[in-house]
Amino acid sequence: MGRSTWRLNFISKSTMSRVVKESIGVNIKKKNSIIMNKSSTIPKSLIGNIFYIHKGKKYRVIKLLDYHLGFKFGEFILTKKPFTFPKKSKSKTKSKTFRN
Repeated sequence: MGRSTWRLNFISKSTMSRVVKESIGVNIKKKNSIIMNKSSTIPKSLIGNIFYIHKGKKYRVIKLLDYHLGFKFGEFILTKKPFTFPKKSKSKTKSKTFRN
């Protein structure tokens, strides 16, 4: 079931302050472009900016483009290591002898 249409998109307080500062015309430093809350929706006013999004241990650099509009920051970050099945080692098989 989808989200109700009357509910607005969630934008965190830190992301919203960045939007307001840009609309006023304040230059924003690189320090302020770190995003810790990945559940915020990307607004139109942030298109074209570069962000450092926290992955848990490191940061991932993302430049927001037109197709990012309306998605959440966390949809473009993989936080878990992909699982791969371990390969089986070829063990030496003993030759079986049959008794009569």
